Amino acid sequence: FTTAAMGDWGYFEEKIPLPADIDADRLVLQLYSVSMKDGSKMFVVNIPLVLE
Repeated sequence: FTTAAMGDWGYFEEKIPLPADIDADRLVLQLYSVSMKDGSKMFVVNIPLVLE
């Protein structure tokens, strides 16, 4: 039994290694699910990131 339901956000933290010589100050993190039917991307979410 749980008190959370659909629509309740799960929070997480993950370190993403980047090359030291990257020549950008803005990146986009793209998250998606893979279709079991044909392997295409579904439910794509793009999150803009700023490197500091």
